[in-house]
Amino acid sequence: HTVTAQVGVTHLLVDGKENLMDGQPYLTAEGALVIMPYYLIPHKRAVVNHFKKLREAVGDDFDIILYNNPRFCGYQFEPIELKELAEQGIINGVKLADGRASYIQGMKHYCPDGITALYGHDYEPLPAFFAGADGWLSGLPGIFPKFCVDLFNLCTVQQDAPAARKLWDKMQDFIDYFITYSNNDPHWHEVFKYVLKCFGFDAGLPRMPLGDLLPEEKKKVDALLADMDVTIKATNLIK
Repeated sequence: HTVTAQVGVTHLLVDGKENLMDGQPYLTAEGALVIMPYYLIPHKRAVVNHFKKLREAVGDDFDIILYNNPRFCGYQFEPIELKELAEQGIINGVKLADGRASYIQGMKHYCPDGITALYGHDYEPLPAFFAGADGWLSGLPGIFPKFCVDLFNLCTVQQDAPAARKLWDKMQDFIDYFITYSNNDPHWHEVFKYVLKCFGFDAGLPRMPLGDLLPEEKKKVDALLADMDVTIKATNLIK
């Protein structure tokens, strides 16, 4: 099988020749997931110009996936605003990290065919897939890949809504614990690192200031994992 290589990028120098295509690590990459400029919170006209310059720098044969993340950037592009970037060939796709499935629906409505819409959160993949998401790029597929592939196939290939809902029910309590009804403590990254360790993959601890889960938090995650179907826990990181 041929696998397309995409790199994740948080900072780009697009003036002159200092850009993605100059560094040896990126020579074999076919595209990049590029987060929008952050911290300064620029106006959107400046951000559009930023991505235009990036397209000029890397050429037309390199995919640019815009990472639309309002939590990290302080703003986001609405689906109707993404239409301009897509129609001009500036971007090839979008990771929609807002989390609401309605953003997938909106993007599919406004953007031209062929623009990839990736669901970029963990709490509404079920409606996002039925709304037309082309894939899932977030944290959950990193710890339960088989589960996530099965859910995607049930929604998009088999189009079996009852079976998809039944499968998602197994994950609902786990997601609700640290996302839906959480104040960000424990952090999702801390939870995911611990789950990987439970599966026998010692991925270490998150970068400071985050750290390990508290003992009572580990017990809660252990209980949530125990409540899931044993096939989810046993096979997701093996097959």
